[in-house]
Amino acid sequence: MLYQAQRRGRRLDIRLTLGVDIGGTFTDLALLAGEGAIVIAKVPTMPDRIEESVLAGIDDLGIDLSEIARLVHGTTVCTNALLERRGARIGMLTTRGFRDVLTLGRTERSVPYLPSYAPPLPLVPVDLTFEVRERTTADGTILAHPDRDEVARAVVRFRDQGVEAIVVGFLWCVSNPSNELAVKTMLGELWPDVAVFCSCEVLPEFREYERFSTTAMNAYLAPILRTYVGKLDRRLVERGFRGDLSVMQSNGGLMSPRTAGDKAVSTILSGPAGGVIAARSIGVLAGERNLISLDTGGTSTDVSLIVDGELLFTKDQRMERYPIRIPMIDIHTVGAGGGSIARIDVAGAIRVGPRSAGSYPGPACYGRGGTEPTLSDAYLVTGRLGEHSFLGGAMEGHPRLAWEAIERHVAQPLGIAVEEAADGICRVGEELVNQAIRVVSVHRGYDPRDFALFAFGGMGPLQSAVIAEGLGIATVIVPPHPGVTAAVGLLFSDITHDFVRTRIAPLAGVAPQDLSGEFAELEALALCALTDEDVPEDRRTLLRSMDLRYRGQAYEITMSVPGGGPLSGDDLAECARRFHDLHESIRGISLRDFPIEMVTLRVKAVGETDKPTITPAPERGPEIAPEGARSGRRRVLHERSWHTASVYLRQHLGWGNVVPGPAIVESLDSTIFIPPGWAGTIDSLRNLVLQRERA
Repeated sequence: MLYQAQRRGRRLDIRLTLGVDIGGTFTDLALLAGEGAIVIAKVPTMPDRIEESVLAGIDDLGIDLSEIARLVHGTTVCTNALLERRGARIGMLTTRGFRDVLTLGRTERSVPYLPSYAPPLPLVPVDLTFEVRERTTADGTILAHPDRDEVARAVVRFRDQGVEAIVVGFLWCVSNPSNELAVKTMLGELWPDVAVFCSCEVLPEFREYERFSTTAMNAYLAPILRTYVGKLDRRLVERGFRGDLSVMQSNGGLMSPRTAGDKAVSTILSGPAGGVIAARSIGVLAGERNLISLDTGGTSTDVSLIVDGELLFTKDQRMERYPIRIPMIDIHTVGAGGGSIARIDVAGAIRVGPRSAGSYPGPACYGRGGTEPTLSDAYLVTGRLGEHSFLGGAMEGHPRLAWEAIERHVAQPLGIAVEEAADGICRVGEELVNQAIRVVSVHRGYDPRDFALFAFGGMGPLQSAVIAEGLGIATVIVPPHPGVTAAVGLLFSDITHDFVRTRIAPLAGVAPQDLSGEFAELEALALCALTDEDVPEDRRTLLRSMDLRYRGQAYEITMSVPGGGPLSGDDLAECARRFHDLHESIRGISLRDFPIEMVTLRVKAVGETDKPTITPAPERGPEIAPEGARSGRRRVLHERSWHTASVYLRQHLGWGNVVPGPAIVESLDSTIFIPPGWAGTIDSLRNLVLQRERA
């Protein structure tokens, strides 16, 4: 590796940045070394000792932890804890009469026509939800203060039931948080060791169901994340780490471990967010501003849209059918990855995922005891993967085990050949990804043909051209280190915190000076957060926005607000004009004479970090891929026909080299399939750009 070679010659005097992304199957590491060079490592994830996976990857890089100035961490700890229902046992204190808010929800049916449909059980059991005689009105007037004796009786019950964290959620705390904060103080005196989460601090927005659900999710996950981050921090310090540890949030920004322990729900999409950041950063440098980010790993596929070089965000997301209302990158996830298990359903059709073989035992072809067929096994049987394709040959694949797994569980039950069964598994997995891309593009008014596909993850480049073909996409970009791109994206991330306040009022009746004052209060909190993160003053940016809607609407549109000083009447008039335009572009209609209502004020605090510098290659090589890059040939099943594909080693390809399909390009962290009718070209930034050949 580049860094190891440098280090053997002399001790480096630079301070390094390390990105670590933990997936369900592999842990990926990207080291930003001297002059923008990035060195990568990929090791299996140890499900029961995730922090040891990080240390194993660091050992694989051969670096001294004392030389790392900053370690940026993306994690699936919270996501996996939610999926596996391993969160903390939590209790809740709420306003009298509102005990069943989490149970009733919005009375929606996510599957309308399924007679056996059952809503998800609330994360807080009903028998651990206690009512408190408190009352705050919508305008913030306190009619009744909480009673300490009631809180004390609830604490006794919580102790007896083994509660690990407590949610405090009152009806109108967004107008006046005093009662919630008073109860938090009481709990701190009555039970100092328990973690307490107030909804006014986690999500100070109206709509009590979403606020209670988000706060409950935070309390459910926080003890898990605190324990993990604490273990990781201790192990790193034991190994000589003296730098700064940061954790990736779902909004694409970083936060300190201390903050992460309080905002665990903000890490739900921690890992996938890093990949989208990388797609935007690298894709824009490559000249593509409209991108579909495709991240297919060992367990799942994450897709996101980048429009005109900008990320798309959402405030409303569901995880395991639970609503989470926090700002996050708009990412759609499906359970289709390299380790996704294939099966035959009751109707005799092939299904893939969402259940995954993980890294241990992993797919059958890993040779670790797995016996169920996965997408990786199917790609091995069809030839897109070779037995020496895994981790650049460092990990051996077992074609016979893959063949036997597919034969037993898919081919024999269907009465078809093993190759046909393997091809069917591949097609089903690819169609799941196609559908996911349609969700973030076609379903939201975007034509995927107007976008380039940015493919990464261990499995993404293997599927990307086939998926692009099915969607009419003409260009696929595969970055230099596709299998660890999410870890690379962590190196491009800034420190970010979001602050919100509910403020429901007619926009036309709001005094500009009053609105400026409320934004100033949020900005003061934002600056305090950046100070806590040790962000220098010249690297701080505050961004204002607010949620607007037509009076009587049940949904809002978020739009930017001029920052940097007091607002004027002209500023608010411009906001109204832009809202009408934006509403028309999104909803197809505008009501320019109808009153606009302001709902929520938002401030995003951004602390700029040092980022990698990607420099173009100095010299363009020959157009045709050099013979020295070819490592062999193998048969590949594609479109129900067998083709002979040349196999290339990516590290021997340079700027300008063209690889015509059918071909396979292999590297340490991923395998790229170039179908017939496509060709791949190495650009000056070392991306492999796949394009359909013109007729």
